[in-house]
Amino acid sequence: MTVRSTIVAKWGRRRIAALLITCAAFAGPAAAQSSDAAYCSQLASMVQRYVGSSGSGTAVMPNPTVIWAMEQCRSGDAAAAIPILERKLVDYQLTLPRR
Repeated sequence: MTVRSTIVAKWGRRRIAALLITCAAFAGPAAAQSSDAAYCSQLASMVQRYVGSSGSGTAVMPNPTVIWAMEQCRSGDAAAAIPILERKLVDYQLTLPRR
């Protein structure tokens, strides 16, 4: 008997199918969260680079909402941060990165 047939005999096809479906259901959101976190980080970098200074070496007065969004991004709450960071970049007529 092979390992596969032993596992199928012991657990049954329905249990194995249910286990695989459960694993796939949890893998999707995790991948999306990881993707959102990377996108959020990219947005935060762009905001810091292009919006965070006047270009003349003098700092621009920081926007508390943007600072909050960047902190949310760093702490893992990309869903709250992304719309704010996107809006700030669009306000400065910058092209958003691909998601």
